[in-house]
Amino acid sequence: MDRLPNELLVHIFSTIIEDPTEHPLFATTLSHVCTRWRNVALGTGCLWARINVTFPLSDIDLERTRTYLIRSGTYPLDILVDVRDPDWDWNEDTHRATWQVMVPFVRLLVAHIHQWRKFEMLSDTWVPIFTLLFYTKTVTATPLLETLSLSRCNAYMAARGQIFHPSVLRDPLPLLGGYASSTRKLRRVTLVGVHTIWTDTILRNLTHLEFKYQSSDVMPTPEEFAAILAGCPRLTELSVVGWGPILQREVQYTDGVFQMPSLRTFTLGFVDTEYAMRFLPMFHAPSLRKFVLEDVNKVINPTGVENADAFLEWLVTRCGPTSTSSTTPIPLQRLRNVELHGIHAHQASFSRLFAQLPLLEQLTCLDVPNSALLALTPVIHTNSPPCPRLRKFFYQGTDAEALAQLVQARRNNPSVEPLLHVAMEFTRDRSPSPTVAARLTRADVEIVRSG
Repeated sequence: MDRLPNELLVHIFSTIIEDPTEHPLFATTLSHVCTRWRNVALGTGCLWARINVTFPLSDIDLERTRTYLIRSGTYPLDILVDVRDPDWDWNEDTHRATWQVMVPFVRLLVAHIHQWRKFEMLSDTWVPIFTLLFYTKTVTATPLLETLSLSRCNAYMAARGQIFHPSVLRDPLPLLGGYASSTRKLRRVTLVGVHTIWTDTILRNLTHLEFKYQSSDVMPTPEEFAAILAGCPRLTELSVVGWGPILQREVQYTDGVFQMPSLRTFTLGFVDTEYAMRFLPMFHAPSLRKFVLEDVNKVINPTGVENADAFLEWLVTRCGPTSTSSTTPIPLQRLRNVELHGIHAHQASFSRLFAQLPLLEQLTCLDVPNSALLALTPVIHTNSPPCPRLRKFFYQGTDAEALAQLVQARRNNPSVEPLLHVAMEFTRDRSPSPTVAARLTRADVEIVRSG
């Protein structure tokens, strides 16, 4: 290493720091190896352009952040602010990431907002995000910003009837300066538990947009939501998990009002199936190829399971070939990839859904009952087998025996494509017995362990 020219050292260091899994203090470690490496590191701005601010915050963290910002020079910044406290007691008033603690860090980072390329904030409470919105409400430009992710990591805020709190901070603020702010490179935005002034927004010209776990009372109106989507004509991925726009029960909304010509991937996570059945028809997404459907009740309340029979039956009727509507929110007949998360229904409902997916090539089932596996098993001599083109299947569940039988049945049936890649995920406490594991292996099922 001593004989390597400085230019090659810089290239090696820069390549390592581009790895997102590399420790953010890698640059500091390099600068303490020897005098030569320190000089090279201090003169290489990109090594200092990954800024991580993590809980608990201290004066030492503030000074380290200041040092990184100075040494980064003019390089674009990738910033992570993670102020989640693993020991938090869920009391908003006792969290240690207070306004007073957050202000010095936020003001320091905002002073360099013209260099932000990626900004992500993770918090337990609303105060850290509110602090950021307060100190960026008059921003006029974020010329390099490509990705913005703000997450209040509290899924309970999306529970039925839950209103936004704390009420004293309910009044919305613009997002990074609002519409007047120049964000010409911004393409990916994630808002988890975040509300803002929806009529004064930087949410335009995006390709990826996520709304997750917001309180239902602070979401945009249908008109505001439509304006946001209309401002993103090239949007290819959209996630609405929890609640979308505020829908009045007494109002009949127009089908297809959300025109999504470029949308390829749509994730819908529902708390209330009645709401979902009113919300979905407002979309028209003719180019959709991947659909993710999730029951988020179990995320909000581990004991809560919503029966999805009625919703799946409605989905097949509303989006299948027999639908009488002129707009199709989810073109089931053209989908190539489907994910079902926590969807609990009977075999008949799954069977009717799978019968409407003739072009499906990839299916993921996470926390679904065995009725879904049974519905995928083709019946000999049938003219309409379930998902005849299915080649990839990922299953997270408990019945390894049923999965092995499914793989074998599809392999032996000439009316369907054989499954080429099958994986089953187990948690450590529910690993299959050696006998079952051997059968899965013989069926070419990959065993994935998690937890």
